[in-house]
Order: sequence, then C-alpha cells, then structure tokens
Amino acid sequence: MIANIKFYSVYFRLIKKAQELEEKSIRQYKNPLWGVSTSHLLDKNDFDSLLAYEPDVIEFYNYKEIDLIAEFCQRNKIKPALHVPTPCDQPSFTRFCPTASGSAQDIEDAIRMTKATISCAAEIGALHVVVHFPTPIPPYYPVTDEETDYFFKDLCDYAEKLNVGLLVENLTPHTYFHRPEDYANISREYNVHFCLDVGHAHLLEPQITIQDFIRGWKEDIKSVHLYNITKDRYPHHGHEPIEIDQRRQDGWIDMGQTVNDILDISKPRAIILEYGPMNASDIKISAEKWKNFKLKELS
Repeated sequence: MIANIKFYSVYFRLIKKAQELEEKSIRQYKNPLWGVSTSHLLDKNDFDSLLAYEPDVIEFYNYKEIDLIAEFCQRNKIKPALHVPTPCDQPSFTRFCPTASGSAQDIEDAIRMTKATISCAAEIGALHVVVHFPTPIPPYYPVTDEETDYFFKDLCDYAEKLNVGLLVENLTPHTYFHRPEDYANISREYNVHFCLDVGHAHLLEPQITIQDFIRGWKEDIKSVHLYNITKDRYPHHGHEPIEIDQRRQDGWIDMGQTVNDILDISKPRAIILEYGPMNASDIKISAEKWKNFKLKELS
C-alpha cells in the first residue's frame, strides 16, 4: 500500500512538472522576448541608454569587438542577438553586405563575415543571427538556384554544426527577389527561418502587404524588426519610432493590427525595435511611447 502511495505521489509530481513545462512553452510563444537593436544609437557604444526599454534581448549590428557585448549582456541579464556583420573587419563596409548577384568578391566577403558572426553567436550564446538576402544594390539580375545554394548551403551547415539559428531578413528593392514566396523557397531548401522586417514589407504595398508575409511565412517567422515608416518619409527619415497617433490613412503602418497579427499567427521568439539613430534623451522618450503603445494597442 505504501509503495503504491509513493508511486502515485511521484507520478503526479511528474505530471504536474510536465504541465508546468508545457504552460511555460505556451507562454513563451504568446509572449515573445521584446528587444531593441543598436540601430538606435548615435553613440554606438552607449549600450546603457537602451536599458530604458527594459529589453529581454538586444540585437547588435556592425561591431568590431565582441567582448564588450558579451560583458554588457551578462551584467544586465540580457540575451544578445547578432546581425551580420558582427564582428566586422572591413575598413569600408557596404551596409547591406551583398550576397547574391554581386561580384564574386562581394559574395565571398558576405559568406566569410556571416560565418564569423555565426561563430561569435555560438561563443556568446546569442539568440540568433540575422543575415540580408539578396543584395539590394543595383544592377539587379535574376537570383539563380546556383547562387542561392552557393550562399546558403555551407552557411546553414556551419550554423547547424554550432547550434546557431540563422534568420534571413526580407529586403525590398531587388527587382527579381522580394516576394514572400521567393523567401519561402529558401526555407524549404535550407535550415533557415525568417526575420520579418515590417518596414521593408510595407514599401511593397499595395501590391504585396505585410499580412502577405505574415500569412505566407507563419511560424517560420522567428524574429521581427519593428519600426514605422511612410513611403514618402522613408527616404529622408528612415526607421521612425512607433507612436499611437500614426494613422494608416496617412501612409503609416497600422502597427496595432500588424503586431497583433504577428503574435497570433507567427508567434515569434523575439520582436526587436529597429529605430534609426537618436541621442540618449530621445531614446528615453521613445521608450516611454513604446511602453504606452504596448499597453493600449496589444491584446
């Protein structure tokens, strides 16, 4: 009798533990890690100002040294994420790091820097690595299967070996490669998922919408770059902070609907604010506006 009681006691404890782990997993998907990108920083080394957002994760982009990143994140209990190229060892850095349909040297540099970023991500336990594809720099040519395979096969094998999640970010201007289905083909062929850049997707509207990306990629979206734009303002203002009074009829992204759709359909691991550079006092203001937006607009 006593043996039976002990057995059932252990059994029910195990059942309860399994239920708790399942609930934790469900909560993780419903509540992603909220974070910010170092794109915010006028002073690229002023990591402390990003703490105004109370971030779970910070995505670091275009840094030469990795030690300061690791130390800062460990000290503040923040999960790092990396955007290629980090580290960056080129004296003259082409911002988007051309991948396909560039020169042979461009592509080799892109592969080398992406591998270096993956290696650093493994070293510091980064959440993911984001890479651009394809080059947004003209002239544009059709992206061939051979180019795509040359870029991704070796990189994906390398990322899988080091247990690093490799995410492809959607870009806009390439004439032959910008649709959700173009990228979906990559996910089917290689072990990669997506970082949805909502601004890049918005620039394709009305022919292609942000919702087309969300519904087309679904849970293959593991991270999101979030900021607001209008097509008219974008060339001069770039990535703008999210505010409650930005209306769709004025050309802004309907950010309330967009984020709620992402949370409901894609359930990403992380949502990263990727605003343009600003000083520390403006970062503090934009952080308060973001907290207010989340409180009022997100269900």
